[in-house]
Formats: sequence, C-alpha cells, structure tokens
Amino acid sequence: ISIYVAAVSIITALVRAFLQSNLYTPVPSPIYDFVIVGGGTAGSLIAAELALSHPNHSVVLLESGPGVRNNPLSEQSVPGGAVHNIAFGNIDWGHTVEPQRTPLNTEDIPDGYTYNDRSYPIPRGKGLGGSNELNFMLHVRGTTKDYETWEAMTGGDPRWGPASMQSAEDEYQAAITFASKPNPHLLANDWVEAAGTSHYNKIQGSYNDPKVIREGGFHYEHAVRDGVRQSTARQFLLPRMGLRNLDVVVGANVEQILFHTQQEDSSVRAKGVALSLDACVVTSLSVPDLGTLIPNMRCLFGGRQSKDVGRRMEVIARKEVILSAGAYETPHLLLKSGIGPKDELHASGIDALVDLQGVGKNLQDHPIAPLKYRLGKEGGAWLPKSGGRLSLLIPSTITDYLLRGQGLLSSSGCEFGYFGASSPEYEGRPDLQVHGMVTAGDSNFFTELLKIPKKILEDTGVPSDFGLFGQGLAVGPTLLHPKARGEVRLRPSSLEQNATSANNKGYPIIDYELFHNEEDISRLIEGIRRTQSIMAQPAMAAHEPTLLHIRALSDRLGADTDEYWREYIKRIGFVVYHPVGTCKMGRIDDPASVVDPELRVIGVDGLRIADASVMPDITSGNTQVPTAAIAVQMVRILKEKYRPGDGAV
Repeated sequence: ISIYVAAVSIITALVRAFLQSNLYTPVPSPIYDFVIVGGGTAGSLIAAELALSHPNHSVVLLESGPGVRNNPLSEQSVPGGAVHNIAFGNIDWGHTVEPQRTPLNTEDIPDGYTYNDRSYPIPRGKGLGGSNELNFMLHVRGTTKDYETWEAMTGGDPRWGPASMQSAEDEYQAAITFASKPNPHLLANDWVEAAGTSHYNKIQGSYNDPKVIREGGFHYEHAVRDGVRQSTARQFLLPRMGLRNLDVVVGANVEQILFHTQQEDSSVRAKGVALSLDACVVTSLSVPDLGTLIPNMRCLFGGRQSKDVGRRMEVIARKEVILSAGAYETPHLLLKSGIGPKDELHASGIDALVDLQGVGKNLQDHPIAPLKYRLGKEGGAWLPKSGGRLSLLIPSTITDYLLRGQGLLSSSGCEFGYFGASSPEYEGRPDLQVHGMVTAGDSNFFTELLKIPKKILEDTGVPSDFGLFGQGLAVGPTLLHPKARGEVRLRPSSLEQNATSANNKGYPIIDYELFHNEEDISRLIEGIRRTQSIMAQPAMAAHEPTLLHIRALSDRLGADTDEYWREYIKRIGFVVYHPVGTCKMGRIDDPASVVDPELRVIGVDGLRIADASVMPDITSGNTQVPTAAIAVQMVRILKEKYRPGDGAV
C-alpha cells in the first residue's frame, strides 16, 4: 500500500506541476501600473492582494528564481527536509559573509583551531516564496515593545505601532494555518517540562499571544498545513495567478531601476526596471535524504522560448515600482542603480542620482551559538522510536505523511525553544532565544553549510555513534538584539571594465563582523548558561545529556569557563538567517533613513520598498511574520492612494 500511495502521490504532483507551470507569464509586457521586484514573503503577498483589490490596475511580479509547487512532493515542501533545504542550490542566492576579522585567542592552541578570516554561507531564498521556502517554518510574531520601538523610530507614526502592526499580523494569519505540532517529540515535551521546573519557567499559552509574557520554554508553532510548508507564494499568490490583471514572471533578473529626472526641478522618479530573462522553471520533484528524483521542469505550454532566454528588456511602471527583494538584494539593486552613499558609488564607478547615506547600512541579524548534546551513555542514544531517520525505512512513515500529513516528515525538527531577557532592559522584549533541534546522529549543517573545519568537528564529536539510527540534540542559544551592525556594499571587482550599473550582475559585499562586541558575546554566554540550567533539570537529565566541547580549547581554557565559551562562539557561531534593516524606515530628517513611514524611498518619486530591509530595528524572534505584516501595511498604503476603480488593464 505504501508503494501505491507513493505512486499516486507522485503522479498527482506531476499533474499539478504541469498545470501550475502554465500560469506563469513567459515574457512581461512593456508596461504595467505596478512593477514589483522580488517574489519572496512580501512581494508575493503584495502582488496577490493588490491585483485582487484593484482589478483595473495591471500588476507584474518579477522573480529571479524558479516558480513554486504547492504539493507534498518536493523537498522544500516537506517539513522533514528543512535541514537539507537550507542552501539548496536551486532556490538559494549563494551569498556568503565576508571573512571575520575578530581576533582569536591563539595562545597555546594547536594548529587547526586558530583559523582566522572565517566565512560561511548566509542562505537567502531565490524563487517564489523567497526565504519562506527554505526556512524552518517557525511562526513567531513581533512583540508589543518591538512595534512601540518602530513607532518611535518613525516619529510616532501609528501605522508602525502595536495596534496597527498586530492587526496586520492578524490579517496575514487569517490566510494560513499555524500551530504547535499535535504530537510533539518526547524530547520537546521534556524540554518544556524542564524549563517549567527551572528558574526560567515555561510560557503559559501561546508565545504569539500579545497578552502573554514572552518568557520561558515552549513548543514552536509552525506554518504547516496538512504536513506541507506554507508561504505567501503558496497561500496568497498561487490562488490569484489566474487573475487577468496579474502577470508572474520567474527567471526575471532585474539589473537596474530606470529613472527619469525632471529638468524643471531636478526631481528623480522611478519609471521602471531593466531586466534579463533566464529559463522559466518550476522546482524539481525531490525527497528528503533521497535527493532530486526529477530535474527542474521547464514551464510548459506558453513557457519561455529559447530565443527569449538571455533577452534584455525594459518594463515601465505607470504608477510605482515596489522593491521586495530582501535585505541583501534590495539595497544592492539601489546601489547598482545610483541610489546610495555618494562617495561609495563614485568609488565603484557609478554616478549618484540620489545621495542616500543609509542604503546598505544598519544590517542586523540574530547571532546563534550552536551546542551539540549527546544523549545516553558513551556511544550515544539509539532511539529510532522517537524519530531517528531509521523511521524512513518504515512504510508507515511514508503513508502517515502522504495520507494524513503527520509523522516524522511533518516536522522540521526545530520543535522546542526558550525566550528570555538577559537583563531588566529587555523585559517584555526578550533578547535571548533558543532554537532546539531534535537531530538524528550528526547534521550536515555544521560541515556542508557552516564550513566548520573538519579537525574542530572531529575533536568535538558527534551526538551519536549510531549515525542515521541515532538520536541527539542541537540546541542554539540566540541573541535577538545584538549591538553589532553590518552593511551591504557594492563589490568593485564584480564591475566589468567601463560597465554601467545595469551591466553589473555581481553579488554584493555582505560585511557583518558578528562577534567583535563583547556585550553581545556576554549575553550569548548567558543564553548558554540558561540552556545548561534547563538541561540539568530532572526531565532532561533523565536522558543523560552530555554537552560536547572542542577538546583542544577546553583543555587549554577549561571546559566550562566564560573564556572557553567566548572562543567557542567566535569559532562556531553564525547568524540564523534573519537579515533586516539595510533600507531603514524612519523620519525623513534622519540621515540614516532610506524610506519614510509610507515606505517611499526618500528623494525618489514612484519608488517604494516593502520587505525586511525596512525594519528600523530587528524583532524579538524569527522575522518572517513581521515581514509579512510589512507587506500587509504596504497594500493598505497603496489602497489609500489608488482607488480600485481607477486605471486601465
């Protein structure tokens, strides 16, 4: 019966992919009312809702990556494939952070443990749904104090205060399903129980309830419906793609914003974009642990012809251009187009149309210090009954997922967490979070993604010697409000000789010196201490956990000293892929602001930004829901300005 169910599901998935591929527009028209760049969390929602509410206005969504399929048979759809999905080449931009320069303690530390200039990938979703298609589906709203901070930073604009932003989150949530896993892993249950018996408590009710104090242990809520990942592309955009006034173009690489300068007053207005076309594809049929089964599918029946691939063209916006390309690509596109710090643009050979000092600055993210726990006596735990990958060999695992959307494959593995304040300054707006991963053996996360040197990983050890058939824990204390800031800049070496900004397709410099701020490191160490305290409570102690150390460091610095953890964090820590703030929203008299409270780019008419880059300050948790709420606010702002009856499709 398992083979029969799998066969029927695969055939159904292929038919749905075949039908959905017909909905994409192969080549955009020369002119639309609204041109939206980027089909991620914000862009997909804005395009869908704007086209629905304004049937007489034409809307085009331009996405550089592939289309998306809303069915259970792609690795990005299956929650159990999340750890493999991160940095999946088909849907990831492939960005890396610039080498870290923070000095390491190398005194008496053996060679191989003192590496400097460390760099690591920072995945960003490339395709409809954006990073919502490669994250761990954790559903976390902003806090009341987060939005009080935004309101103050925008000069008291109530649209960005708690009441309005919470209503925007409610509006987004009305279209999706989110909840804690119905049958949590026993380790997740024991973690929450342990937090409740510790000094740090457990959260009573949902951490997403604005009335609930976000302090304590909890089960994560996930944006999953019937065992399938949800995103704004799936829940908002795909159901609207039959609208006559909406075109969705995938494989559309926007290279430059086009501007018109008025001779009378020298004012600058965005008039459209320049782009080139790649092949139109829909993501492949793939399965966790088995990999890609069928290659990426070309868009059929009306799909892009070979003669159009590589074609360069311009698309004009009658009314506005809206950038929703994310915290890395949105400022990069502005810089390539001549909007940004004047001196930096000139140094890259680009004429500055508008001198905006804040473009690319104020980069914020959430640093994380991953810890690995071995469960049981030496050798680790053999616990297939609790969700090791051995379960993949059991036919009921497949049928439970395909028929009921339940079981091992219905969970990303990140099931338990903790929120807390390291000091009274952060009460009500926690600065500490824990991401708790139930792992099978050792994850490829450390080796394939983080590029941690093999010598360090071998010295640390693995959670279980039983590999795929074992059980371990990866627990990541995370800092939510770091003092460290980074920036996105143009990469001069990517500019062709005598090239204009339109020809520059190189990736940006993403410079984020993560662990040079001693206060940030001290607060992360506090997060580690709280994790240790919870793990020592009876409910977790019953699993006989052993925290794994880098032995070469612990022998020199002590296994549990602050100095050891400081050096551990510098060598193993990374960001948890929540970049925000690079096109900061704020008052127009603030020289660091890029957009005003109506999300208009300062000094440019007809150009707005709506994505995580406009967040003036990072939120107290995962950033996907606040980003969706920004998109809701963008639609509200456009509805106020443009009446649905105006325009001509």
